[in-house]
Amino acid sequence: LPLAHKLVGDVLWRSGDRAEAITAWKAGLAVWPKGVSETPSQMAARGEMLRGVGDRAAGTSIRAELAAKGYRQSLSNRVGI
Repeated sequence: LPLAHKLVGDVLWRSGDRAEAITAWKAGLAVWPKGVSETPSQMAARGEMLRGVGDRAAGTSIRAELAAKGYRQSLSNRVGI
């Protein structure tokens, strides 16, 4: 479900509806499972949503963590947040 919110937000962002994109990403972050191990792809998605809603520090921290593990580019950040 959180990734569905991300997809909706990404589509809205690309269509130019920034406010609704942020609303979708916030909804996705609100239902993100707590205390569960994430795959790198899930981490990247969460980081993108965090950056999209304005929490650039947290999103950039996740990006740095992935880069330290050898992941150089997000698998899904095609909207350029």
